[in-house]
Amino acid sequence: MVVWKAQSFGARLLGLHWVPKQHRQQTVLWFPRCRAVHTFALSSAHTLVYLDAQHRVLAAGVRMRANRFYCLFKAQHVLEMPATYATYSMEALQEVVDVLLAKAKNI
Repeated sequence: MVVWKAQSFGARLLGLHWVPKQHRQQTVLWFPRCRAVHTFALSSAHTLVYLDAQHRVLAAGVRMRANRFYCLFKAQHVLEMPATYATYSMEALQEVVDVLLAKAKNI
């Protein structure tokens, strides 16, 4: 699993579009200081996880559909994760999030 921290405007705008389709289900995108994402022209299924300022899971299992806009106003961070994480409990997902954020690389 590769975790990318999207900080620049271009990285945030493109999101998963810069990741080759065959690698999207092994990629997690972390959008810090973000509460909304779009799925315009995105064809692969992913799950959204909203985090608070301390990286605690606020909402999870939001399965993204194409050509939509998703927002949670109380969130401070958003993770786009492979669709398989949609079935995880909040507690299990929190453990995964803690590990993944420690491995994040900047883009």
